[in-house]
Amino acid sequence: MGWHKLKGVLAGVLAAVNLFLLYMVREQARALDFIPDEAVEKLISLLEEDSIYLAEGALNREKQSPVIYGGVLSETYYKNVAESLSDSRENLFFTTPNGVVMTVDSGARFAFASGFGIRYEAAGFSELLLDSGFFETEVTRFADNARIVPLEGGDSRRVTAAVSRFLAETSDRALTDMLSYDIVNCFTDPETKVNYAVCTQKIKDTEVTNLKAAFAVLDGTVIGMNGRWCFESVGNTYSAQLYDQLHILYSVKERIREENGPVPAVIESVSLVYAVYYHADSDGFYLIPTWRVTVDNGREFLFNAVDGRYKQSDA
Repeated sequence: MGWHKLKGVLAGVLAAVNLFLLYMVREQARALDFIPDEAVEKLISLLEEDSIYLAEGALNREKQSPVIYGGVLSETYYKNVAESLSDSRENLFFTTPNGVVMTVDSGARFAFASGFGIRYEAAGFSELLLDSGFFETEVTRFADNARIVPLEGGDSRRVTAAVSRFLAETSDRALTDMLSYDIVNCFTDPETKVNYAVCTQKIKDTEVTNLKAAFAVLDGTVIGMNGRWCFESVGNTYSAQLYDQLHILYSVKERIREENGPVPAVIESVSLVYAVYYHADSDGFYLIPTWRVTVDNGREFLFNAVDGRYKQSDA
């Protein structure tokens, strides 16, 4: 065999070896970054034995490694928030069994509950907000109110702008580069002319599932707020080992069976969000990675990704 032919053969062999090594490296990386197919198939079989089915595309097999965030509620937190949002100085401060109630010089009223709960009434609008049922409606279920209709186009943008201006009053304290928010939906009540926006907070672009609030807007001004909202800065970070998707799906199996009984259920999505937890003995709080499993009957299950425990929604 001539030298030129031999060089060609060697080059071909080396190319094949390189391709094989590249394939092996990719497969090893895939094994580290993704849950194995065999494990997923075994779990699917276990779920189907209990008439629980996984919708196509519901499970992202990529392994997740987000961090835990933490912060501390300052001693002047309630005062700072009330004065910032109302642009008015504190007038009266009452301690209640579940939090505090404040009024400010403008006449606006704030009620802060434990766990970042907040209820705001602008001066002169308490009766309108009460009559509209604003404080009686779960913040994420405005669509259940038969009297309100969705807002779109320019009307929706004007409501969005009003809420953004309102929240911008505290942006120097709370909306850091990590903590932000999304305006999810906008509605209007044709009878009272009050508009509503439902918003959820995010940490590093990931939803915090139990930090949500509704805002009432009239003539371009926020006149009411109701829900849970963190106006405190978030800074500390901690690493942690997380339970993966398969462990959480196996854990949720029993709860789905309890709720649905023998009726088949379809898991529509398995996603990683955050949930806020509070330190029992201090003013500290943590944003912890949480697995959210949604089922076709509209039910939502939350599981702490650090300890694998079921979490009751408190938003």
